[in-house]
Amino acid sequence: ERIDTAGAAPIIPILMCEGSVAPNAVPACNGPTCAEYLSDPSSRSDMYVEADENAVEPKRVLVDYPGVWTENEGGYQTWGGSPYKPPAYFWGRGADDAAWASMRWFARGGAHMNYYMYAGGNNFGRTGGDAMTTAYATDVNVCPDGLPNEPKFSHLGNMHAALREAAPTLLGADPQVGRAVFLPHHGVLVGDTDDDGLWEGTERVPLTDEAVKAGHAAMGSTAFSKERKGGENVRRAALARRRDGGFGGVAAAGAVTDTQTNGELVSDAFAQEVTERFAEVTSRKRAVARASSSGFTEVSGNVVAFEYDSSTDDGFVAFVENNSPRVVVADFKGGAFTLTPWSSVLIVGDASDLTTGLGGMRVAFNSSDVPKTPSLRRVSRAKAGFFDWRAWREPVALDPRVLRETRSVTAPSPLPQIALVGDTTEFLWYHASFEAPELAHEDDPVVPRLWLKIVGRAANRYSVYLDGAPVAAVSDETHSPSAQNQEIEHWVDLGLVARTHVRALSILSESLGVSNYPIFPGAKPGDFEKGVVYAEVRREDTDEALEFLDAHGETVKPGDKWRMRFGLYGEALGLPQSETKTKEQDVGEAYPKWTPVAPGAEAQGVTWLRAAFDADALELAPGDALLLDAQGLGRGHAWVNGHDLGLYWNIARNDAPYDETQRYYVVPREWLVRGENECVFAEVGGAPELGAALAVARMEPASEDEALEAIWAVTGGRQRACEF
Repeated sequence: ERIDTAGAAPIIPILMCEGSVAPNAVPACNGPTCAEYLSDPSSRSDMYVEADENAVEPKRVLVDYPGVWTENEGGYQTWGGSPYKPPAYFWGRGADDAAWASMRWFARGGAHMNYYMYAGGNNFGRTGGDAMTTAYATDVNVCPDGLPNEPKFSHLGNMHAALREAAPTLLGADPQVGRAVFLPHHGVLVGDTDDDGLWEGTERVPLTDEAVKAGHAAMGSTAFSKERKGGENVRRAALARRRDGGFGGVAAAGAVTDTQTNGELVSDAFAQEVTERFAEVTSRKRAVARASSSGFTEVSGNVVAFEYDSSTDDGFVAFVENNSPRVVVADFKGGAFTLTPWSSVLIVGDASDLTTGLGGMRVAFNSSDVPKTPSLRRVSRAKAGFFDWRAWREPVALDPRVLRETRSVTAPSPLPQIALVGDTTEFLWYHASFEAPELAHEDDPVVPRLWLKIVGRAANRYSVYLDGAPVAAVSDETHSPSAQNQEIEHWVDLGLVARTHVRALSILSESLGVSNYPIFPGAKPGDFEKGVVYAEVRREDTDEALEFLDAHGETVKPGDKWRMRFGLYGEALGLPQSETKTKEQDVGEAYPKWTPVAPGAEAQGVTWLRAAFDADALELAPGDALLLDAQGLGRGHAWVNGHDLGLYWNIARNDAPYDETQRYYVVPREWLVRGENECVFAEVGGAPELGAALAVARMEPASEDEALEAIWAVTGGRQRACEF
């Protein structure tokens, strides 16, 4: 423990994701890769100084503090995004990439690493951040329903098992950051020897031409799969450079003229280009010079080893890395190791046994060698589904009963949503009225077209109604806005509106979650508002803005043109907890009258739905996860036996217009009761063919082809998430 200068009390170190921003915080790295954090001398000296202005002691990483990586980022999902087109955040990462980044961290002396996240979760209720899906971190090691995300789960588990085996040696030696051994190496051509669509795993071979040829099949899954032309170029470059039979040789361009590679010809110009770009280095001096000139740290673009010797015997542990976009064979202690692009292998060896040729060393883990697993997670339709569907359409109009049984306020202009409703609901109604315009000329028969302008907030959806009928919905799915209270402008076509009577305009504002990052200096709750900031109705022919009329009611002040109504009417009636009420009560005075509805019917406006299911008929086995399949719904909120399941929304991904961002929603088994259970849905988006189903996720045996396809899906830059 450290004692402060007054000697009054111990100073307790704080471990947090941003270790530079608070007194007593342990300096830490946060990001998808943190090896460079340890390699940067400034991060190991006085870069992190106590936030206390009176403190001058530097926070020296790997000297006074251990190397701490608080968030090995795995990403999470946002509504309307996709793995390859995230609107503001990345969705996840491949199994090989996560392992490579982790191995590089521990190779340099990192002592602690947290996953963000190791296990996915669920944003039940209103706990989701801005625009984040209900299922959280579907790409990480454990799926949000608790089932392993294979083969990523096993691959990273194997990594931790290997690190545990090496831990006594690693912990008994000084960190090796800055002491990388630059290895002699050369590029090689690799192939798919068994035609399974995957490059083969790394293995150690004797350092001979025959061994190198055998090592061509030793490539694990990489960012350069056969379907990506970049991989073909890298392999052609490797062949062009491997001509003199030794490490570090640079081939003359003419040496590979007309040489056929995978059915393609390598030209003189191409060979010269790759020679200049990927010229090998054989000494530390030249390697350092090359790394310096490229603007990267000591490991950039090089093949290196970090070696840790045992303090008790002749054993050693080494991390051998290929931090380049090409396949190489590296010479480490007389053994040839074929390394895939962007990969690291953990070698455990015995120095006393190295004289026996191939003895003394073995690969304990290879970041690119993702294993085939005997079982995979699959989602299938449950044995039983919903029955006894009933519906009630919530009124939009401000009739006396609605006003009597809900809370509302009036004001001259729209009021901010969070200031009114807080965290009690994600819904707020905005009501106003206007008179449809006169014709432009008495003899002009053209009916004017009207447009509604809404200035709203980020991560907010707006459903527009005219005279109680749905018109359109607009939304913004921004995560982590760039400014406090960021304003988003929307335009809605109200159609051709003739002057017949006063028109009632209703806007249902739906928060898609409050911003949880970034937190700006001096930020307060009011800096992360929701709702309508400004609205106006304009006629298209004259661009004239129409006047809103004064609101009606006994307590309305003159000039109050807007009425803000808190939440949905059904929420005020307690419908989410309706499983506690008998069907006889449903037709009583205090509650709406439910009517039977058949699956496949259309749901418009704000429609409340109730459906039952028999938990016993599902026949769930131990380990099975129950899911709600919301494909037949639109957008809204769901409750199971009164428990808040959260937001559901069948918004399409931005890279696949027919694939929902999230289709399945976890129903915790502890929420279920024996026999009949009930789901309640507040459907606010409208469903053209109403319906929902139950599904089950479970681990099932995988065939050889399925296991190989699963490896392909989480390697080489791909990042298939758990099916949700």
